Amino acid sequence: MSHFTGVQTVMTNIDLVEAAMKQCGLNVVRNGVIRGYQGNGYRADIVAVLNGDYDLGYEKQGNEFVGVADFSMGPCRAGNASLTQLNKQIVATYAALNARRQAELNRSLSKANVEVRVY
Repeated sequence: MSHFTGVQTVMTNIDLVEAAMKQCGLNVVRNGVIRGYQGNGYRADIVAVLNGDYDLGYEKQGNEFVGVADFSMGPCRAGNASLTQLNKQIVATYAALNARRQAELNRSLSKANVEVRVY
């Protein structure tokens, strides 16, 4: 049985979500369907179409994008990473891109060194 699960994030800008996914080397589709167990699907605002039978996507809930995937069959893989690891990589990349964007928007931070740590 398929169980699509949401993972809370702090991502709010779909363009930066897409940029982060692409920077992670992913094939990205907006308004796509996340594939899960036995061909079950779940519509999302943005989807990383992965090799194999499973995808990872994000849907907007309130002001944030929630990571959605079918984790029902245990550690599904995206290349060498699990879907959970891939989600962490996307969120970390988003954070770095967003920090850079905020620094560019706020000229007083334009010469600041910004470091993002993900635990």
